[in-house]
Order: sequence, then structure tokens, then C-alpha cells
Amino acid sequence: MKSHDLHVPLSLESIRDVRAGDAVYLSGPLFTARPRWYRRVLQENRPIPVDLAALGANVLLHSGPLVRSTADGWEVVAIVPMPDWIADGGEKNVSQIIERLGLRAVIGKGLLEGLPAVCAKNQCLHLITLGTWNNFARQIEKVLHAAWLDLGVAEAMWVFSVRRMGPFIVETDATGRSLYENSRAEREQKLAETLKRLQIDDFSYSSPDAPPR
Repeated sequence: MKSHDLHVPLSLESIRDVRAGDAVYLSGPLFTARPRWYRRVLQENRPIPVDLAALGANVLLHSGPLVRSTADGWEVVAIVPMPDWIADGGEKNVSQIIERLGLRAVIGKGLLEGLPAVCAKNQCLHLITLGTWNNFARQIEKVLHAAWLDLGVAEAMWVFSVRRMGPFIVETDATGRSLYENSRAEREQKLAETLKRLQIDDFSYSSPDAPPR
């Protein structure tokens, strides 16, 4: 496993040698999004209330951060990463946003079907979380913007300046190589070899029917 210290905005050159399974630390601006953010942008066609291009914020974090108001502005108490499939909503929300905003990285949890192809097409990384909620919060230098607070603190759009946030694991790299898909393929191959050795030809993943009460 290699480790990469990357600075946002991410360039294609900066992620060219990053591979699935590597560790990544990020410094610079990134923004958060949850399902209601996607709904406003994609279904309601509302303009994004922050000029992300001007900030160079081409990294999206699927998260509902715990944030509290202070005399100096905002304090991030914890970062709670969210599974990417929740944000996607079965509507290809994530791939639409990657293409629309020219994102170079999306951070979340779990597997999202079809994302490796999207990452390969748009040369984008899919990163998954490895640290703890409190560690991520401590790696935030400043809250740059808070938008759509009418959605509630967790669902609002936040733009953070972060310093060496991570480590994140590269689940899918910009070539489309996916840790999840590769491990699944290896698992399927080992299962097939085991079933063949045991001469089992009627194996099913499904659970047996529960006995009647």
C-alpha cells in the first residue's frame, strides 16, 4: 500500500498514480452532501449556493457532520460518513454530480453499483473512510461556508478547509479498478473451486425458507 498526500483542487496529474488499495490524505477545500442536497440540485434544479469552482473544491464528502454554533462561527464536533448508495437514491445521483461538477474524488462508505465505470470515464477516485469521527473533525481547519441551513445542520451543505484529512482508502481508482469488485470476483472464484472440489452443483446464496410455526 502506498500513501499519498494530495492537495485540493485535485488535478488529473495528481491522481494519475493513485491506485485502488492505496491510502490518501487530503488538504484543502471539500464540501458535504446528503440526499436532500441532491434533491435540490438534481430534482428541483436549484443552483448550488456556493461557487465550488472558484474555491477549487472538487472533492465531495458524503456526510452529515455534527456542527455547533460558536461565538466565532461554527465548530465541527464530529464527521459521520454516509454510505454512497443512500446519496445515490437509485437515481444515479452520484454519477450525475461527478460529471456535472467535474469532481476528482468522492468520499463515502460501501459499494455503489456502477461507480467503477463512472470513475474510469471521469477519472475520479472513490475513497472510503478509515479513521474515527472525532479524528476527522480535528482535521478541519475552518468552516468556509454553511449553506441551505433550512434543511437542518446535518443535511445542510458545508464547505470545509481541511489539513491532511484521512487516511482514506482508495476503493476505486481513476482507471476503474475497484477493491470491492476485485474481492468479490476473487471470492466467487474461490467459492466455485470449493464447490467443484466438494462436488456440490446445487448451491444457492439464498437462505432456506423458515419452517412453519
